[in-house]
Amino acid sequence: AVLLALGLATVLAGLVELFWYYATRDLSLKAEDALRSRPPRRARRWVQRLVLFLWAFQICGVVGYVALVLIWAVLGAMVAPAVILPYAVATGTFVSMALSKWKELVNLRATVEETIQRKVQHYLDKAMERSLRTMQDMEKRVAQQREAL
Repeated sequence: AVLLALGLATVLAGLVELFWYYATRDLSLKAEDALRSRPPRRARRWVQRLVLFLWAFQICGVVGYVALVLIWAVLGAMVAPAVILPYAVATGTFVSMALSKWKELVNLRATVEETIQRKVQHYLDKAMERSLRTMQDMEKRVAQQREAL
């Protein structure tokens, strides 16, 4: 119940900060007005600090929990290796498979981005060639009309 309340407090504080940010933001379309920003007021700075503190507390809690689980896993492997080590092998296999899939997805993303950029560049080059041809044709017609006059 305490963790649920802490998570709810973090979400609510984050939403208050988010709404406060956009409520006090100058949404002018003029560049010189949009770039001018005022420092946040004292109350908003306290809300920002509260949000940062809650996030830091939760991250520390997650890191502490993971460390505790790893310590118990090592202790269990020392006390009863026949029981714990199959789970460790399964976990290691799962993590290595997940990492290899992640690397595949990163490589696939790079390949797709490169392919899209090449295709877009190809279509832009074709459009530019068509535009240049059209401009040259128009220039020839204008030159012919001048000569006719």
